[in-house]
Order: sequence, then C-alpha cells, then structure tokens
Amino acid sequence: MSDSSYEGTIIIGAPRSGTTLLRRILNGHPDVACPAETNVFSGCARLLQSETIAEGLDVGILSGLSFAGFDESAVLESLREFAFEFHRQYARNQGKR
Repeated sequence: MSDSSYEGTIIIGAPRSGTTLLRRILNGHPDVACPAETNVFSGCARLLQSETIAEGLDVGILSGLSFAGFDESAVLESLREFAFEFHRQYARNQGKR
C-alpha cells in the first residue's frame, strides 16, 4: 500500500485452526513481520473489562480514568498505541517494515 499511515493487518484465529502454520508462512516473506502469539490483544481486552458493584457503580479502567478527566477515545487510542508498539518493535527487530 502507498498510504504511509498503513501499519499492517491483524489476523486472529481460533486455537488448533492452523494459525501457527499461517504465521510461519507469512513471517517467511521478506516484508511481512508476523510474531508468535503474544496475547497482547487479549490482555488489552481484559484491561477494558469492568464490573458493576451493588450500588450500580461501574468499576473499571475506562470509568476510573473518566473520573480523572480522560476521554474514553483518548484512553482507547493510548491502549491501541501500547499494543501495536510491540508489533512494530518486532518488525524492526526482524529488519522488516
């Protein structure tokens, strides 16, 4: 792609469905960096989970940070940047774009 903001594609698959083979095939390409399973995205998803306590108060990262004045979209963008930076670093370590 010619768009300089394009960073890649995330492929998610079910366990025991051939994802390891697909990862190895893709990672074999000189321009494609495809790390082994990192669990970064599932960790980020768990970070966003919240609970409602008996009084109906939402207890979670997004609601907690909103009380501190952080906009939800800014928090999500920061979390997205956190997660994708690991993948960018992997690509740099592999000498790939």
